[in-house]
Amino acid sequence: MGRYDRDELIAQGLDLAASPTLVAHDMPGGTVDPEAYAIQWLQNALDMFHMRFPFSADVASVGVTFRAGNPDVILSDGTNMYLPSNWIVDVRNGLLMQQSPTQSYRLRRTSFQSWLDRSTLSPSGLSAGAYCVAQNRLKIVPTVPTQMSGTLWYYALPAPLDAHDSPNFPDPWVLIEFVRFKALEWTRSADPGTAQAYMQRQLASLRATGLLNEPEYDVVPLENNQAWRDQTASPYAWMGRTTP
Repeated sequence: MGRYDRDELIAQGLDLAASPTLVAHDMPGGTVDPEAYAIQWLQNALDMFHMRFPFSADVASVGVTFRAGNPDVILSDGTNMYLPSNWIVDVRNGLLMQQSPTQSYRLRRTSFQSWLDRSTLSPSGLSAGAYCVAQNRLKIVPTVPTQMSGTLWYYALPAPLDAHDSPNFPDPWVLIEFVRFKALEWTRSADPGTAQAYMQRQLASLRATGLLNEPEYDVVPLENNQAWRDQTASPYAWMGRTTP
């Protein structure tokens, strides 16, 4: 958790902006008002950060069900096939199928085009299970013969902050400065978009420093499922001809 909670970040940003009119609206009596403009400004900054640079602290999981003969994956409540409401993107190859109480199988994420090609093949012609994200849901190939359970790992948006919540953010000063720039935009002392441009630069800098604890591969893994022609195709065919 961060050093400052939501209201402390807002108070510092507004103090630095030095706008009596805005302070009177957002912090009457020295306390952040529930209808303060800066509450939404701060939340927008956090959402922008997490949407554009998902990182290890955003990782969440939800139980799923694979139905017999059906490509659409069902979430843990047993009826909902649509992605979680706080969904950003899946952790790459983050869909696990539980084959036994002690063993899980990791499916490979593929594009919808590849999923569509593979869905026309017989199960015997598929070397590995895969899934894609399409129609706001997860689709697997091949389908399973009997119902099975599993887990989906994905990056999740943070919950809206309450007054005394500390945001999960590596550098609180960036958030303070964002609030300050938004306040200056509100008073017409800065051009529209100044705060967003500032945030974009800071996000790139934070990512470069490694403070986000990047959970994805730090190298591009070489996968042998890049091309699919038919069930007898070599998984290495994508390299082209290798003999004279």
